[in-house]
Amino acid sequence: MSQFRVSSPRFKDAICAFALIAVISILWSWVHGLRGFGDLQVPSGYGTDGLFFYALSKAYATGEIFPGLFKFVASLNAPFSAQWNDFPFGDFIYFPAGILAYVFGLSAGGWLYMLAVHVLAGLSFFVSTRVLGLDRRACMVGAVLFGLSPFLFYHSLVQATVFVCWHVPLLIVSALWCLDPSRLRLSLKQGFAFAIVSAVLAGFYNPYYWTMFLFLLAIIFAGAAYKRDWRHVLRIAVVGFMAVAGFLVFNGHALLFWYLYGRGNAFGRDLSGLVTWGLRLPDLITPVESRIGFYNSIFDNYRANYPQMLKGEAQMVYLGFVAMCGLVLLVGTSVVRVAARKFDRINDHFWIALAIFSYAVVGGINYLLGSFGFVLLRATNRHAVMLMAVGLLFVAQGISSIQNKRVLGTFAALLLIFGLYEQLPTAQSPAAKPHLARVTEDREVARVLEKELGPGAMVFQLPVHTYPETGEVYEMGDYDHFRPWLWTTTMRFSYGTMKGRGDADWQAELAMQSPERMLEELNRYGFSAVLINRTAYKDEALELKEAFEKLNYQSFIEQPSYFGFRLKPVANPVLPFVEPYGATYAKGFYGRESEGTNNFRWASGDAVIRIAPALMRARQARGHEPGKLRLTFAVENMGSRSVWVQLGEKTTLISSPEAPTRPVTLELERSRLPERMRFFSDKPGIAPGNGDPRKLAFRVINLKIDPIV
Repeated sequence: MSQFRVSSPRFKDAICAFALIAVISILWSWVHGLRGFGDLQVPSGYGTDGLFFYALSKAYATGEIFPGLFKFVASLNAPFSAQWNDFPFGDFIYFPAGILAYVFGLSAGGWLYMLAVHVLAGLSFFVSTRVLGLDRRACMVGAVLFGLSPFLFYHSLVQATVFVCWHVPLLIVSALWCLDPSRLRLSLKQGFAFAIVSAVLAGFYNPYYWTMFLFLLAIIFAGAAYKRDWRHVLRIAVVGFMAVAGFLVFNGHALLFWYLYGRGNAFGRDLSGLVTWGLRLPDLITPVESRIGFYNSIFDNYRANYPQMLKGEAQMVYLGFVAMCGLVLLVGTSVVRVAARKFDRINDHFWIALAIFSYAVVGGINYLLGSFGFVLLRATNRHAVMLMAVGLLFVAQGISSIQNKRVLGTFAALLLIFGLYEQLPTAQSPAAKPHLARVTEDREVARVLEKELGPGAMVFQLPVHTYPETGEVYEMGDYDHFRPWLWTTTMRFSYGTMKGRGDADWQAELAMQSPERMLEELNRYGFSAVLINRTAYKDEALELKEAFEKLNYQSFIEQPSYFGFRLKPVANPVLPFVEPYGATYAKGFYGRESEGTNNFRWASGDAVIRIAPALMRARQARGHEPGKLRLTFAVENMGSRSVWVQLGEKTTLISSPEAPTRPVTLELERSRLPERMRFFSDKPGIAPGNGDPRKLAFRVINLKIDPIV
């Protein structure tokens, strides 16, 4: 107990931590206009990607999915189940939100999770600065400003994977320890343990921060190897290994899923995205709106003339004035010392900041990697929060260097007040609940569905919409089909499985049928109701409502955003037909197009199709499987070129200048699945000359996979 006497350093650190939690909590509540628990009953960010967050929170809260395991959501993609395995979600990002949603409810749980991230960000920064041996008052300045950073307020739950960045200061300090273990006020063993824990956390969370941490470690590893400090090289290697291990613990199931069923195409990425979503220097210093009038007006022209095609997440990465000044001073003084060849006086923070910026800036190292095909992590502007942490660490270091403690305390207090005044968003009114009407409507729809249809009933949603990142349909948001499902406990809905696996293709085909045929089929499949999102239709679905009523189907839900029609499910429903084998169009292919009865996809040049067992077939009981599969399709090239296809060990010429269009038949051993079918051309794609900006080489038409009996 003597370690925690009033004058002990640990006791003082604990007091600072409690004060930090209180300050962040009070100011955060003030900004969001929260005055009591009742204000937590309307969700934050209830739209766009925010619905993506709440969907995952609910799935964890109800126990439909678990961390580190394959993810199949039984209450979605009825009458099957939704698969959410085509990319790593970051279980540790959403699972805690699910626990809070289970305890406090979906809405309140989301609010409390948001507060927890802000508080953890402040505490993380405080711990990071204390292990660097900095003055507590300086640590508190940086911790409060980082915990209430513009970055966190801008992204919030709408972009939860980016928002959960509380561990970033730990990663920066761990990188500093790898660079020079003497920098931390810890023993060698303690510093090593600190770096390992931070590395594991990096693997648990967003791949953006994880990959940047590995990039920093790779540079530092190379430097230590050059100096032949082999013991420290081994330590750095262990830290990197633990970062990779942390990632695999909660994301390895996604890699295993890709191995079993082939990689999906739920998300589309290309090289242009690295330009649109990359980091731009002006965005770091451009506030959306600053309370400092003259500073705000400086960037009016920049904000007004920002090219729309490059918008991305521009102006959502502002550092805050204090962090910005710290970063400018760090870079400025370090560059001068480089010019003066005073390398021993260069602050280590400079090398960390330089590495982050060189990787993230538009046209930087990430763009170089993209030119070789690695385009998955496109939004490098998100690394701005790491630059903010570096800037605030430098500020805290500068404050700590003040010798006069009274001057230090006064300067720290004034800097904190100014920083909060400048970077905190305008406080909301308690009555400013923009989502209240939609939430009230969705809850009422959910109540009526459960009351009228009974437990386990299936609801077919119109319009048919794929998931994720498909875009709006008229005024219906990308993830709006999640909204009624969020507030039910026993219903099953047709929306929500990841696109590209074939298990929901029947929905799109059914929606193209006449209303009479569509409703008959839904009855056969056992659906109890159709729920129409009216905002997706220019006439608010009045024509569709009239067509259903003429067929003697009566509406039992009529809300501003919804029509609901009760169906007549048969006693013994059947499952929709799902093709037993599926083709995933991967690298090099554009989206699906149609001409009459022909379905096709254009390719830009080299392209890949992955052949794998259809997911639903693999999860249902099946009989005898064929030994071989027959693949049939037609290929048509653009211009004068030759096109080959490689399947297994065999390469076949399938198109030439003399025969630009021809049918193709190939055979594949089923035991080789999943298998890659690679197409390549002797010439790159060309513009078609009709205003289409794409570069086209050839197209694959009506691909079909049949068992050879």
